[in-house]
Amino acid sequence: MRKKLLLLLTTLACLATFAQMPKTFSYQAIVRNSDDNILKNKTVGVQSTILQGADTSNVVYEEYKTTKTNINGLLTIEIGTNTETTDFTKIDWSQGPYFLETKISLTADTKFSITAISQLLTVPYALSASTVTDEKLTVAKTITADDVASWNSKLNSSDLKYISSMIATLEGRLNKTLFEVTDIENHTYRVVQIGSQLWMAENLRVNSYNDGSIIPNIIPNDQWAALTEGAFADFNNSPDSSAKYGTLYNQPAVQTGKLCMQGWHVPSKDEWNNLMYFLTNSGYGYEGTGIDIAKALSGTEGWIATSVVGAPGNDMSSNNYTGFSAYPAGLRQDAGGYVVFGSEEHWWTSTETSYVKIDNDNTNLLINARVDMNYGMNVRCVKD
Repeated sequence: MRKKLLLLLTTLACLATFAQMPKTFSYQAIVRNSDDNILKNKTVGVQSTILQGADTSNVVYEEYKTTKTNINGLLTIEIGTNTETTDFTKIDWSQGPYFLETKISLTADTKFSITAISQLLTVPYALSASTVTDEKLTVAKTITADDVASWNSKLNSSDLKYISSMIATLEGRLNKTLFEVTDIENHTYRVVQIGSQLWMAENLRVNSYNDGSIIPNIIPNDQWAALTEGAFADFNNSPDSSAKYGTLYNQPAVQTGKLCMQGWHVPSKDEWNNLMYFLTNSGYGYEGTGIDIAKALSGTEGWIATSVVGAPGNDMSSNNYTGFSAYPAGLRQDAGGYVVFGSEEHWWTSTETSYVKIDNDNTNLLINARVDMNYGMNVRCVKD
C-alpha cells in the first residue's frame, strides 16, 4: 500500500568567514521501519540526485553510497564527492532552482524503498559564493521559514515507513551553527536555529550589563547569600571555568533585563517550553519519539558517565543533534557553595525564580517552577 508522508529538508548555510569555500554538503536522515521503530546500526544504500529546474527533469549530479545508521537511526553522507560520472564542482548554482532527490535502499543495493525530493534553498547560495572574489564573505544572517521546504514522499515498501528530519548542512558544520553574535565585551557566541527560535549555542559570559555598567563579582559565600542586587560568579572562583562553560548569575541580575546583548533576551519559561514542544514533536527524542530530548541538547563531552540509556551521560558521542551544546557547568547554591559540576546544567529563565535543568542521568529537559533567587546559574540568550 502506498502512503504519502511529509518530508522536511533543512539546508543551513555556514555564516563564518571563508578563506576557501566548501565543495560538498552533508545530508542526514533518521530512518524508521513500518512499525515506527528506528533502524539502528543498519547498513543502507543512498542514491542522491541533484535536479535542475522547476519540473525537476534535468539531472546535473548523481551519486550512490552505502552508509550505516548510528544507534539513533541517523545516517550521514557527504554529497558532492563523486567525480566519475558527474562533477559536483561544475554545477552553476546561480541557475536554479535545484532539488535534491534521495532514494534509500534497506538492503544496501539499488532496490530503493523510499524516494524523497526537496528543494535546495540555502546550499546553492552558499556554494555559489565561491565565485565571489572577496576574500571575506558573510553568507547570511538568518534562515527564515521561507528557507525550509516540505514535500510529500512516497513509500513503496512495508520495510520503511518514513524518513524524517532531513538536514543538509555545509561540510564541517554539522553542529548546525548559523552565525555568531558578539556581546558588549567582544565575546562571540555561536547561534543555532531550533524551530522558529534562534538560540545562542553557548552560555553567556559577560561581566557587564549591555549598557556598560559593571556586574559585581561576589566571591565570599556569606556575601553571596545576602545579595539582593545582581551579581555573577565563576565556578569555584575560576575565570577559566567561565571562559569555557559560561558565567553563573543570580536571579536579580537576570531580572534587570540587561544581561543579553541588544536584540537578544533571556528566554522566558514559555519560550523554553516552546523549544521543548518543538523538539518533542519533531522527533528529537532519544528513540525518535517522546520527551526524552536531553541528549539532543547536550554537548558531547564533560558529562559524568551513567548507565541510563538516553541520558546525556550515556554514549556522549550520540549527543547534540540540535547543536545546542549544553555542558554540565554546575551551579552556585544560595548559601554560596559550588556543586554538581559534571552532572548538571542549569539556566535561569526570565520568568521570576523559574529555571531549566539537564542532568547527566535524566533523559528529559526539566523546566522547574521555583528556586531561591540567589542561586547562581548559567544564562542562554534567544533572539528577539
